[in-house]
Amino acid sequence: MPIDKRCEYSLNKYNLSSGTNIYDALKNALKIAKAGVPAEKLAGPEKNETSVDDPQKQAESNSKSNQKLRPIIIFLTDGEPTVRETRLHKIQTAVNELNDGDKAAIFR
Repeated sequence: MPIDKRCEYSLNKYNLSSGTNIYDALKNALKIAKAGVPAEKLAGPEKNETSVDDPQKQAESNSKSNQKLRPIIIFLTDGEPTVRETRLHKIQTAVNELNDGDKAAIFR
């Protein structure tokens, strides 16, 4: 299935309402970002693709799999907040407090 059809199918699975809940969207994105991605889900060579006989390739593979990724959140919206917290300065303060530790870069 072409990627545009897969995206359309994925988006159509959601029950859209007429409100814009920016706070909960960012809170959930941060929760997912903090959970991280298991190393086995990251792109890279399969374990059986790296020759045990080649220590250089094995070291490079191990180094890549041990790197910690910095989470990135790209936030897109079609409007102003209309559900739950609607004051932008309050949303920004709350999200900054939630984004502690290994901070996620948030682009809007």
